[in-house]
Amino acid sequence: MNFLKSTKDKTLAIIATTIIILSFIACDKIINHTKQHTKKEIDTIAKILFEEKRNSLNIAFEEKINALLYTIGKTAILFKNKDREKLYKVSHRFFKTWKKINENIEIITFRLKDGSAFLRVHKPNMYGDKLNKSRKIITDTNRLQKIQYGFEIGKLKMNYRIVVPIFVEKEYIGLVEIGINPQNFADIYKKNFKFKSAIAINKKLNTSVLLKTPNLSTKKQDFLVVNENKKNKALFENINFKENNNEKIYNNIPYFIHTDLNLLNNANETVAKLLLAFDISEQKKEEENIILTVEYFTILFLIIILLVLYIAFGYYDKKLLANQLELEKKNDILEKQKHKLKESSRAKSEFLANMSHEIRTPLNAINGFIDLLKEESIGEKALDYVNIIDDSSKNLLKIIED
Repeated sequence: MNFLKSTKDKTLAIIATTIIILSFIACDKIINHTKQHTKKEIDTIAKILFEEKRNSLNIAFEEKINALLYTIGKTAILFKNKDREKLYKVSHRFFKTWKKINENIEIITFRLKDGSAFLRVHKPNMYGDKLNKSRKIITDTNRLQKIQYGFEIGKLKMNYRIVVPIFVEKEYIGLVEIGINPQNFADIYKKNFKFKSAIAINKKLNTSVLLKTPNLSTKKQDFLVVNENKKNKALFENINFKENNNEKIYNNIPYFIHTDLNLLNNANETVAKLLLAFDISEQKKEEENIILTVEYFTILFLIIILLVLYIAFGYYDKKLLANQLELEKKNDILEKQKHKLKESSRAKSEFLANMSHEIRTPLNAINGFIDLLKEESIGEKALDYVNIIDDSSKNLLKIIED
């Protein structure tokens, strides 16, 4: 019984341990699947919204710039005539109107064919400077005389640039450049997510922005985080740009840092990345709920299994005990029968011993008289009878002695 109890306890312990281990494995797989699904969903939404915003900006500003140059503002003629004062007055009205609609519009610059700034509407007193050779989008627009889009870094900061060539009576006279703060792209996620953002510039670009910015990322990284809110500095430190799988706890809030939004120039080269740190507190709560649910069902399942096994083992124990009692009862009967057989055998032996003694005594007397008869002078026929009697007597004596 002790052996059976030990076996039962070990079996229950093994089953309980197995169920707990399997529940942990299942919980881990569910959480990993949930994480991957969440990150994939964020990645998909982020890229779709980004592309939609970029396309809508391009379309909207083509129309706005066309209105500025030709239909409403008719600034193309003023630009051709190099009337800087009137050009500024008309363009500034457009600039203020656009600013009210979208505060991230920061730059409107008219440039001549040689790339020099004729008028910066946002900074009217700064003009006449020659184009820096690093301004590829400007040189490409002048060379190709076609509209160009893309992110590019100027002397001080990076903007999304829309550069439109200007024609008057089919004559190319220069271009107008619109600069939009990248925050405009980050703002599109406000409706869907709680997040913080930053820009990471490609280190291969030798710009003054990089030289003036403290390095927030490791030396081994290809990108450098810039223009971030100082309060969020720690959030964007030591990011792994090679894997879009960064998670951080910042101010006790869990964040997933998305690093896969490449900011491309007009030649489709990555000049920077838009970093989005999404607040995943709700997802973490879902993970905690999953853990609690799995734990609850594991405990419930464990209780049911152990209860069933306990009942099964109890039934088995009762059955085994009944069989054991039945066996003991049969053994008692067999012992009694064995005892009776022994008693019977002993009585029989005693009876035979007594009988052999009682028979041997008169038989010995008969044998003695037979010997005496053989010594007497008797006829041959009588002697034959005596010999027969002697043989029978000896055979009988032999049987008794055996």
